[in-house]
Amino acid sequence: MYLKLGNLVYKDGDRDWALELWRKALELNPGNEVVRTNLELMSSAPGR
Repeated sequence: MYLKLGNLVYKDGDRDWALELWRKALELNPGNEVVRTNLELMSSAPGR
């Protein structure tokens, strides 16, 4: 749920909230590679 909600708010332009939601998703499921990839991409994105 946190992954999907994070994706939605990211698409809506709220990167900070998306990061919070993805971090929560990873906390609940540390093995989720999709969430881990999203977070890695965001941390390497310009302006971060």
